[in-house]
Amino acid sequence: MQTSGTPHPQFGRAFDRLAGLRWGEAVALGLLSLGTALALHPLQYAMVQVLEGYWGSGRWPDGSGALSSPAIADAAPGCVSST
Repeated sequence: MQTSGTPHPQFGRAFDRLAGLRWGEAVALGLLSLGTALALHPLQYAMVQVLEGYWGSGRWPDGSGALSSPAIADAAPGCVSST
């Protein structure tokens, strides 16, 4: 980060800002965090499958993803089940 010119994160400043929150602001921040978590929860399974490489055409992974390719099965015998 030093060579790119990006400023260093200032965690002390962030903690000072959090410590200065009023009670109502802290409750609003907590409720916003909870609402975001509840809204994103149904998407977690799908996001993990995309990141793991399940590219099947159906709703559920069918073993046709990137992790079941023959090249990976040859590179790591015994680690990937070949169908």
